[in-house]
Amino acid sequence: TGVTLIRIKKESGHFYQESRTFSEGTDVSFYPMTEREICDYIATGEPMDKAGAYGIQGKAAIFVKGIRGDYNNVVGLPIARLYQ
Repeated sequence: TGVTLIRIKKESGHFYQESRTFSEGTDVSFYPMTEREICDYIATGEPMDKAGAYGIQGKAAIFVKGIRGDYNNVVGLPIARLYQ
């Protein structure tokens, strides 16, 4: 996930822009899936509007073997890193 924060400040009648950019990576591993499980999952329609074709908090959760990194990053935004 790539994040850029932009803050615009006004001082003495002039506008200034400050920005910070960072990226956060998270590795997700899956248990092997049979062809039937893959077809059934696709038939739910869930993977059609997801980056990576799965939502870790959705139907694909039963196939997730492990996560290395920030769970919130997988869901959408690395909140803890953003706060820091």
